[in-house]
Amino acid sequence: MKSSMIMLLAVVAFAQAPRRGPAVPPVKSPEVTSDGRVTFRVRAAGAQNVSVAGAGVAGAMTKDADGVWIFTTGPLTPEVYSYSFNIDGAVVPDTANAGPRAMHYGEGVGASTVEVPGNPANPWDVREVPRGAVTHVEFMSKVLGTEREYYVYTPPGYDAKRKDAYPVIYLLHGLTDVASTWFTVGKANVIADNYIAQGKLKPTVIVTPLGYGITGDIYRLYGDKQIQLEHLSKFTDILLNEIMPRVETDFHISKRAQDRAIAGLSMGGAQTLSIGLRYPDRFAWLGGFSPALVMLDVDMAKAYPGLDAKSSSRYKGIFFTCGTEDGLMKGSVDLKAYLDEKGVSSLFEKTPGAHTWPVFRRGFATFAARVFQP
Repeated sequence: MKSSMIMLLAVVAFAQAPRRGPAVPPVKSPEVTSDGRVTFRVRAAGAQNVSVAGAGVAGAMTKDADGVWIFTTGPLTPEVYSYSFNIDGAVVPDTANAGPRAMHYGEGVGASTVEVPGNPANPWDVREVPRGAVTHVEFMSKVLGTEREYYVYTPPGYDAKRKDAYPVIYLLHGLTDVASTWFTVGKANVIADNYIAQGKLKPTVIVTPLGYGITGDIYRLYGDKQIQLEHLSKFTDILLNEIMPRVETDFHISKRAQDRAIAGLSMGGAQTLSIGLRYPDRFAWLGGFSPALVMLDVDMAKAYPGLDAKSSSRYKGIFFTCGTEDGLMKGSVDLKAYLDEKGVSSLFEKTPGAHTWPVFRRGFATFAARVFQP
């Protein structure tokens, strides 16, 4: 499967590359206009049917005289959109999309992304402000017996010797994503840069670990409760006992719960709420964005043990969101009712949208504006 996919991607890339001999202009894709329209192009002269598929950007493509298939959307709401091409039944990413944030994220085929900027700018739009740095760290996990990784965002002007340690957000990705996805697609570092420059957020460190507590085929996590719970247990161990001690040694961050936040999307949202509601001595801020709570124990007393009104006083804020068109909505509604029953204060917001990156990223932008305010 993987070898055939690599071969297919190579064929598509070759088809879009300029040829020697008579000049063949390179394919430009995607192309975003000032009014928010996006034009997608893919060179596939021998194909019979080609389309672009993605939330808000789907449509059949038409072929021009040069064998380039084209589709243009109507004006789109400023956001990030993921998409793929379907070429005679083969689903492939846009190999002409080579921008710095044109991510092919996830496992398997993956997808490409295109950004429609806002006017005025959205929190995730790149602006002329001081920029932080992102560091990649690899380590050998004793829990899994294999190599693991995480990324660390340090804010502009990061000073490892300053008197006050920095607050930290541990930011967890979703199923099929990777450790870098919150920066490459979610643009959490850009949001932090903008908020720090605007005085909405204290200079803060953000850590994005690889979120899998299993090795091998991650698709085993779909629907298998035993594997899901094993994965959660081992990831919790990795985060609390391997990653956090390393980060706190290598970076100048606070070890106080009130200066620590944990947040995540989908699978990472479930991990966030499970870990955060079990360990109020570690995290005072929790943020879940479309959390996949179906991955936790169906018995809430087992999923969130020890919760009561006294627990509530240990948190600075528990915030979670879910899209109104998201099939995971019931889990969030049920959790909110359970927290209310236990006397644990929380804020749950229903937001327009499905289980997509625009919803996840808006959730994080809202959360980041609430924690660690100057």
